[in-house]
Amino acid sequence: MVKTSPHLQFGLAFNEASGDCLTRVDGNDDGLKQNAIDNATAIGAEHIFVVALRDGFPINVLGRIQAVPRWRTSTARRRIRSRSLSYRRSKAAEV
Repeated sequence: MVKTSPHLQFGLAFNEASGDCLTRVDGNDDGLKQNAIDNATAIGAEHIFVVALRDGFPINVLGRIQAVPRWRTSTARRRIRSRSLSYRRSKAAEV
């Protein structure tokens, strides 16, 4: 994101899902980093990242965000989908 625009200020926070479940943070503005941390911890989900921007537009960084590898996301979707299907099947069997 640093190479996107020379005047772009940002804070980025990422919630881990393994180990200590840390919230990692990066950015070039302390206030935006704290804002990203606050929002990521308030959401409380695993494998999520929050981006706070100043002096730029979301469309400017959309390509960088879309370039983040998604193999874990697709694996998680398959797991959620299979759990959802098995839950619906068990509820249908109870009726």
